[in-house]
Amino acid sequence: MFPEIRTALQQHFQKFPTTPETEEIYRNLLIDLNETVADKIRQGQDQPAAIQETLANLPDLDEILQAVTDNEKTVDHRRLGQLYDHFLALKLVNSSKFSCAHLNQIIISYRQAKISLLPGAAGADLVVNEYCNLARPNTYLSGKNEGDKLKLTQPARVPLAFLRIHVEIIVPADYTGFVYLSNKTGSLHLVDLVGHYILEASTTSGAIRTRNLQLDQIHLQTKSGQITARNLQGQQLTLLTTSGRIRFSQGQGRGPDSMISVLAKSGILTTTELQAAEINLECTSGNISADQLTAQRFHFYARSGEINGQHLSGGGHFENTSGNVNLSFTQIATDLTCINKSGWLKVRFPETSHYFFHLNNRSGQLVLPEAALYETPRTRHQQHGQLGADPTFKLTAHTSSGLIEVK
Repeated sequence: MFPEIRTALQQHFQKFPTTPETEEIYRNLLIDLNETVADKIRQGQDQPAAIQETLANLPDLDEILQAVTDNEKTVDHRRLGQLYDHFLALKLVNSSKFSCAHLNQIIISYRQAKISLLPGAAGADLVVNEYCNLARPNTYLSGKNEGDKLKLTQPARVPLAFLRIHVEIIVPADYTGFVYLSNKTGSLHLVDLVGHYILEASTTSGAIRTRNLQLDQIHLQTKSGQITARNLQGQQLTLLTTSGRIRFSQGQGRGPDSMISVLAKSGILTTTELQAAEINLECTSGNISADQLTAQRFHFYARSGEINGQHLSGGGHFENTSGNVNLSFTQIATDLTCINKSGWLKVRFPETSHYFFHLNNRSGQLVLPEAALYETPRTRHQQHGQLGADPTFKLTAHTSSGLIEVK
């Protein structure tokens, strides 16, 4: 032990009330800072310089102690997190292995952690590595086998607000079955997973970030948080948020019955480069943005917000209760139905498209290409007919209040 380290720490801590949390911080910092000085000396630095460099940022410690001892203080949690990471670095505190032989379900439940789901080698065990800024055995997971199920659970309560926990879960490449991963408070990072299993991942409050997943089915859900997904492949891909934003790019449904569903009760959906037999985008309160989507059947629904779809290939049903609808197609695979109760509706097709149209507007204008042929007398609010000599699909469009424009 270096007495200069102890003296410097005591000078900072004596300015604040003594609590179990401050005592915990003091003990761990005393060990960590002494180890840091010893490492610097082993690397060839002289002792006074090593001590001075180690203590250089110690005044920032006061911010942590102020936040810990004053519950009424408005805390900058991002800044506080940076300070914890600086003074109490994450270390590997626990590593566990579990055989996946004969397992059909892996159920993983955490309450407070940042979790990364990573790929493992074929034939290997399931590995769980837990990193923490403090060694707290009562926060480590516990495992229990129940027939073909493996349940991994974090304790019901994680003590000490300043604990920062990062968990790596490594899944064998040849595992088949179900992986259920839930995290109450914290983020999920799902990266480079390839296999023949079904993944269901959820958070109560936290972000989900995924990239490069090739699995049988992928279901992602967050109650309050953002989902960011890139390059997902599977027979079924489902992304759901109760309150948050979803960004999904480069998704591919595998198989003739593949389905991609992206749903938000309150938030914004942004989708790019998706392809599947069926694509469903639904938003109760918020906007839907879709670019370069391909499907045999689309189903877009917004209750309060705008629908903006560009470079679409396919057909299906598009409906908005309150807001504008703007659709542009590069190719039409089947009939289209577009409904908008309150707002304008604009649909654009390739110039070579031939189609039947059936348009109704209770209050507003109808605008069609000049070459359109009308089967019934042309009126302001209703128009039936066709464009081109050989129609290949039918457009049905209806608005209660607003413009319908077809180009």
